[in-house]
Amino acid sequence: MTTLRPPRISASAHQRIMKALEFCMPWPELQVQLHQLKQAAHNEDLPAIKAVLLACVQGYHEQVL
Repeated sequence: MTTLRPPRISASAHQRIMKALEFCMPWPELQVQLHQLKQAAHNEDLPAIKAVLLACVQGYHEQVL
């Protein structure tokens, strides 16, 4: 099973509104990662797909049940 960890959350000026503090990868780096992901998907290379996700998606981890 694969899961994403919840984002870091902080309060806002309003007591019932929260803000998520999420990582944003720079576009040039994201383009490289997307190309690698596309190639891995085209080749049906599951280990390569997981490697790209582990490298570029903060909070992504594989959970073994």
